[in-house]
Amino acid sequence: MRDVIRKKEVIAYSVLSFVFIVFLWWHPVMTPLRFYTTAMHETWHALAALLTGGSVDSIELNAGGGGLAHVRGGWYPVISAAGYVGNALASALLITAARSRKQSEITLTGISVLVIFFVLFYSSGSATAPWLTALGFGVLVIVAVAKTDLDAHIAIFLGTLLAYDGLRDIRTYVVDIPTETDAGILAQYWNAPSLTLPISLFYAGLCLFIWWKAISTILWADES
Repeated sequence: MRDVIRKKEVIAYSVLSFVFIVFLWWHPVMTPLRFYTTAMHETWHALAALLTGGSVDSIELNAGGGGLAHVRGGWYPVISAAGYVGNALASALLITAARSRKQSEITLTGISVLVIFFVLFYSSGSATAPWLTALGFGVLVIVAVAKTDLDAHIAIFLGTLLAYDGLRDIRTYVVDIPTETDAGILAQYWNAPSLTLPISLFYAGLCLFIWWKAISTILWADES
């Protein structure tokens, strides 16, 4: 068992994961994985609400893979940005942490436990979606604490999954239906629909910057 995963292996596995995810995104096998991205997205909204002085009424996950965090109070600009930016940060942390088996274990376990808590404690909507999501993340925790190299590879795959989902969201933000995104909702909250596109571009730029920093960290990492 190795404690350090080689840089080339991280890059290769990230590319293979990305290709797999792109080609099978709408395949039934990916359904629980899409729940992961939604559960994490809504968790960051809920966590941001609590950290900025608000409260969480519930987190809703539906059978179609969508979700919604019902919050009250807090600082809404931060809450709005937390879903997409939180997933971007999580994807960056998971992939960069994969260089070290110990770091990937800690990162994967920490994120998984956090999401399990929020989804189960605040769950509403579909009776099965929260439990399926919690079960999936529970498996990740088990793998993470097992003394194998699997945790690093799962961290890379999950990080790549979140990154691809984020790239799809950027298209929605800027091209498709930005008014129905978190950016559009924030613009409506401010009674300024014209700000939808600038907010969308800001969110997209921030996510791209986070991913670029993660990629740079991996590419310039010291192999010694």
